Amino acid sequence: MSDNKSLQRLIAVQAIYEVSINKNRIHYPVNEIFNDIIVSSSFKNKLQKINMSFALEIYDGVCKNSEKIDRILTGSLSKHNKIDTMDRLLKAIFKPAIFELFFHNDLKKNIVISEYLLITKRFFADKECALMNGVLDNLHES
Repeated sequence: MSDNKSLQRLIAVQAIYEVSINKNRIHYPVNEIFNDIIVSSSFKNKLQKINMSFALEIYDGVCKNSEKIDRILTGSLSKHNKIDTMDRLLKAIFKPAIFELFFHNDLKKNIVISEYLLITKRFFADKECALMNGVLDNLHES
């Protein structure tokens, strides 16, 4: 994961996750959240030199379309996988992926799916990666 858009996706996921576990952070400026993540990141030197507009676009898009994204995710899960009991980090990966697939049509769907599978692999094992792949593939085909 080295190109700027990939790193910005990762930052957006981390910011979405952070806000999901610390509701007070939603009142902080998003750039401050991004900066806190960047400072503690192993990509710090590279990230401090790039414009975070793509990460901001993803983060804002997820926030503005949150209810629609939740409905899409809920409708795409099997009865065994429920959004209410899903790990918050996994949900934080699904949301921007769904945003990019449905609301941000600048990139090919296969690229978006691959990018979010790479992010999922950073944090989870095969079971969650298979779930991510299956749901995003099904959404891509619909």
